[in-house]
Amino acid sequence: MATSKLTSQGQVTIPFEIRERLGLATGVRFRFDIDDDGKIVLIPEKSASEEAWAVDPEELSARIRSLLAKGSYPEACALARRAAEHFRSDERLQKLWQALDNRGKSRISSRPTEPSTEEEFAWLQDPPEWAHGKWVALVGREHVAVGETLEEVSGALRSQKLTKRPLVHRVE
Repeated sequence: MATSKLTSQGQVTIPFEIRERLGLATGVRFRFDIDDDGKIVLIPEKSASEEAWAVDPEELSARIRSLLAKGSYPEACALARRAAEHFRSDERLQKLWQALDNRGKSRISSRPTEPSTEEEFAWLQDPPEWAHGKWVALVGREHVAVGETLEEVSGALRSQKLTKRPLVHRVE
């Protein structure tokens, strides 16, 4: 059981583990009550925007994947970022956000046990104009599949017999 000390200003800190488990963010308002045993009860009030998070992480993951399948990459990234911030202890959402977070490096890549992806990343440093805004699957410096959506590229890859697993990336 976590404990906290009452300050001279009447404030009590809710321990991090409890805030994280309940998804409590800065600025959440509480109602106070006293139960029949004399225990203080804190009831977080949910705003309309917080009600949107009243879904489980699995449903959020499905929403993000659905947005990706439709080609709505920016919306999927925004939702994945907010979901990862809200559900900090959910490993699946954290990994999904890491995969989509392309600020400086791609995480949608081949397995770590496979050969280097240096050539693919070199290609991504200066992609041709036609690739911007598209999903691209690369093996070395060669593009083996291109599409508007991740689903389209995945479908194209399924029909190919590749000797090396491609690096799949959305080119912005």
